[in-house]
Amino acid sequence: MPFYHKKHLLSDRDNPLEWLAACSPYLKRCMAENPALVARLGKNNSKTLLAAAAESLTKKNTTTQKHIMTALRQFKKQCHLIIAYSDYADYTDTPNRYDQQQAMHALSHCADTCIQHALNCAWRHHAPKNCTTPLTQSGLFILAMGKLGGYELNYSSDVDLIIFYDPTTLHQAIGDTNASALLTRVVRQFVEILTKKTEDGYVWRIDFRLKPDHGTHAAALSLPAAENYYEHQAQNWERAAFIKARVCAGDTQHAKQFLTYLKPFIWRKHLDFTTINEMKAIKTIMQTKSRIDDTILGLDIKRGRGGIRDIEFFVQNLQLLWGGRIPALQTASTLHTLKQLRIHNKIDSATEKALKQAYLFLRRLEHCLQLRADQQTHHIPRDNTDAETIARFMKHKNLAHLQRTLENHRTYVENVYETTFQDSSDSPEHTPAPPHTSAPSNYSAFAQIILNPDHEKAAHTMLNKEGFDNTTTLLPCLRKWLAGKYPSTQSASAQEAIKQLLPTLLHAFAEQDDPVYALTTFDRFLAQLPIGSQLFNHFHYHPSLLSVLADIMGKAPRLAQRLTRRPALLDSMLDKDFFSHLPNKKQLLKELEARLTSSRDLIDSLDIARRWAKDRKFQLGVQTLQNKVTATQNAQSYTDIADNLMAILKPQVEKEFAKTYGTFPNSELAVIAMGKWGGGELRAASDLDMIFVYKTISLDQPSTGPTRLDPLAYYSRLTQRLINALSTKTQSGELYTIDIKLRPSGEQGPLACSLQTFQEYQQTTAWDWEHMALTRARPIHASPTFDRKLTQTITTILTRQRDPQQLIDRTLWMRQRIAQANPHKPWDLKHRIGGIIDIEFIAQYLQLRHAHTTPTILAHRTSDALKNAAQNTIITSKDAQTLIDALNLWQQLDGVIRLCHKDPFDPHNRQHASQGLINMLTHIAQCPTIDALDALIETQASRVAQLFDTLIAPRPT
Repeated sequence: MPFYHKKHLLSDRDNPLEWLAACSPYLKRCMAENPALVARLGKNNSKTLLAAAAESLTKKNTTTQKHIMTALRQFKKQCHLIIAYSDYADYTDTPNRYDQQQAMHALSHCADTCIQHALNCAWRHHAPKNCTTPLTQSGLFILAMGKLGGYELNYSSDVDLIIFYDPTTLHQAIGDTNASALLTRVVRQFVEILTKKTEDGYVWRIDFRLKPDHGTHAAALSLPAAENYYEHQAQNWERAAFIKARVCAGDTQHAKQFLTYLKPFIWRKHLDFTTINEMKAIKTIMQTKSRIDDTILGLDIKRGRGGIRDIEFFVQNLQLLWGGRIPALQTASTLHTLKQLRIHNKIDSATEKALKQAYLFLRRLEHCLQLRADQQTHHIPRDNTDAETIARFMKHKNLAHLQRTLENHRTYVENVYETTFQDSSDSPEHTPAPPHTSAPSNYSAFAQIILNPDHEKAAHTMLNKEGFDNTTTLLPCLRKWLAGKYPSTQSASAQEAIKQLLPTLLHAFAEQDDPVYALTTFDRFLAQLPIGSQLFNHFHYHPSLLSVLADIMGKAPRLAQRLTRRPALLDSMLDKDFFSHLPNKKQLLKELEARLTSSRDLIDSLDIARRWAKDRKFQLGVQTLQNKVTATQNAQSYTDIADNLMAILKPQVEKEFAKTYGTFPNSELAVIAMGKWGGGELRAASDLDMIFVYKTISLDQPSTGPTRLDPLAYYSRLTQRLINALSTKTQSGELYTIDIKLRPSGEQGPLACSLQTFQEYQQTTAWDWEHMALTRARPIHASPTFDRKLTQTITTILTRQRDPQQLIDRTLWMRQRIAQANPHKPWDLKHRIGGIIDIEFIAQYLQLRHAHTTPTILAHRTSDALKNAAQNTIITSKDAQTLIDALNLWQQLDGVIRLCHKDPFDPHNRQHASQGLINMLTHIAQCPTIDALDALIETQASRVAQLFDTLIAPRPT
């Protein structure tokens, strides 16, 4: 029999209470049991009513289990009635009406209150009489999981809980009492209070199946056992479950510490597509086989296709992929996470809006179904009349209209899910071989041809058709992969993945200028990888990565070596802005600050900063290979990365240092960037040259910390900490090589010097070559006042009048020393005659020679100094342009070479340069051949050398 008669089909605006009673016999019973509350509905603020119900619960006699059980059941019904009225009684006089999200939040708070009261009661009953420790300090706590954890509870949900305890704290609280027996009694009574059906009903059903090894009889899990489990045995679905974990009762401090400990388990630093496969498999098992075009009667709106579970899995999968790299995604709320996914460009605004609407619609429908009789159901009634009632409860004019709306939402959800996490068998993009390749369509047959010695000739022929000429070198590599000879190809999943990817992979490498060189470089890459399945899963889901990887392997073995050490760098390629120019300096700083919000300590900050910098530097490297950035853009971005790292890490190192050594009043340490860093000309493999200068009131006054140091010792140690922060190898590798030889007195001087010492040294002791280096000195981390003092000091030194002949002699002497230390090599574009050093020396000499009369010549960047010299008629515009053009060419070529290879480099040695790299270098210089580029280099170098002799003086022979 339907649960209401047609005479009850009135509008909620006619009489909301009667309308709710007609739609929900459960709410009708709640009204009958709470007439005083019913009288206040619609007249009082809903939040006020809920607060009053909670306050009344606290004041009730709950000294016995029977009393607390009755009180909690009455409280739950009151909460349901208040929330449902505020949620569904849609008329203008309802104060502070709840939307669907607010209703779920309120239901979750109601459950929290009941759980806390039940646990408190059980603890009071079973804790030793002499126990004075409150539950909140006992080491015992409950984590809310699932919908409760995400503040997304239904009216009739189970509550997913896990109970943990810290054995040391619990033992201190209860003394010699048997902890295991005590916990068993506490948990048993806690469960009975909430779940046992009485004449008043029940409070909430509890689901403990998310507990590690839930089949065991242990009432609660100790933290040491839990930590061991999650570190060594936990599965990926448990990572997804802990996305929504939060403490809801008990010892909050221990709970938060435990959740912090679990963060690395939940939020992986690297993308993990294997997790997505496992999550999809779980979803498939749990999902009902309902179709979009099925009748609405009996439909499961939670597990059916396009249902609530699809939206939740969609969001959680993207969280598992990106949450370790984007802390803003480490959130429990489905709707809030959708918003963050849109903000961080993982979904577009249309997808966010449509999924939000679908989620709220489906959750509202779920609540209507459960409010019928306070039952945990997700199925539309099979009875047509009952289903029509649900349609009216949802405020649709009839069942057909509800079905159309539901089908629209489900279709969209299913399409979004399947498009984002498409199976290889469903995706044209993931077919074993592209349609334009000659590879067999059956990847297993393809692999068998290569593996079978009897098919040697067929294998060579097939590889020849793919575009590989030297198949004799190539075939043994492929056989090693397919036979699992490398650790990265040994697992069953890696074997299957590489067989499936092989045709696509070969096609990507065949597109390179030197396919065999690229693929043999990739072979060395695979040989050094400890695990390969994750990499192959990247390619499975994003085949476009293969072409980028092939480009790296074909041109830049040095960049490929970075990938070998840290394959997770490939993750960054999945960002849609990866091939766009890097953000400006301020935007990069905000990005790094956002990454560091999840940092727990200095070591964590160093690792996060290293990963961020390596991701961005890798991005610049790939963009350089693909000719997407100019040398100037490249240099500026590398410089911005280094500047921001210092801006972020220096205060953190100083703060940590001060814990032991204290501080000095009105003192600070400044960093002066030198060399290419100071000039904004950093490249992929550049060192960081710097000078540390401090100011303090007194050079004798000790610091204020537990360990007291004089300023010289203090700032020398602090400087060493900063150097270590940027250069020491950690799990994420080394960031920079630090060079501080340009400091006063060079390697013999202290690591940091006072402002007074810096001024005196530069004014009285420094050599002219040190002042040449000072032309690129750029204070990058100092207070505005200290920055002005340093800049004024540097400017005063640079604008000092000098003996012209002495300046020439010392410039030539220094250039000759560099030449002797670096014998001439045509492709040593930095040190060779007419190379980068010559141009830098010209710019620096001109600044020292003329700055006393023309201070506007001064500039940190070499090209800017040459432009200033021309604008001030110190040199001709033609000569300045010749030098700038040569410098641009040297920097572009040298930047690519240093990115791709270590010194020395010779393009005529095939061990140094692939055809792909040679083609890239000739393209940069717009030369048809490498021989033509050789000739251009000699011509340009000769012009620079002539200008060196003209503008400074002829070199000694």
